[in-house]
Amino acid sequence: MYHLSYTHSHSYLITQIKRVLQQGKLTSVDEKYFLDAMLCNQPITQEALTGITDIFQGLESGKIRLIEKE
Repeated sequence: MYHLSYTHSHSYLITQIKRVLQQGKLTSVDEKYFLDAMLCNQPITQEALTGITDIFQGLESGKIRLIEKE
């Protein structure tokens, strides 16, 4: 298990991951949320970690764009 700092549930995290992957857009708030999720002391699942990794790989490859807050 990995760690999540926010009190949001696993389902909220997965919903946010799916939203970013579907839209191909990431805000700076999203980026901070996902980075915090990977670096803090509350557990997250392998599914969530894989989704967050996919987001950052998409950002690096250009499949996901960093945008201003909508």
